[in-house]
Amino acid sequence: MKRFLFCAAVLMFFTATLAHSETVEEMLSACRPIAEAPVSDGQVTLPPTLKAGLCWGAFEMIQQMSRWTDKTGKRVLGICTPARSTRTQLIAIFVEYAKRNPQRYSEEFADVAVDALVQSFPCSVSPPTK
Repeated sequence: MKRFLFCAAVLMFFTATLAHSETVEEMLSACRPIAEAPVSDGQVTLPPTLKAGLCWGAFEMIQQMSRWTDKTGKRVLGICTPARSTRTQLIAIFVEYAKRNPQRYSEEFADVAVDALVQSFPCSVSPPTK
């Protein structure tokens, strides 16, 4: 339990730091090349840039945090992705949402990314099955 709480604190710190330092527009420029990258045999070829790494890492955190549940089994972020969803899919959803909502470009990335994913994968009344 202590390990979980420590990991949760580290993830929250990282996400909060990222959320306050990157706008949607900045992350869109980092994530767009990943969303458009070729996929072969289920593997995406990531662009070899620091920006792409920032996007990939940010969505790794969001993907992990999207699975967190409270004591009742309710997803904390309200994102109920299918068990087989991929990080590349989540990034593509964010990119498309951002392109459709340019008025949000100056907002904090994490808030808009979560909104995009909640819109695509809203939770039902009961928790998803694995």
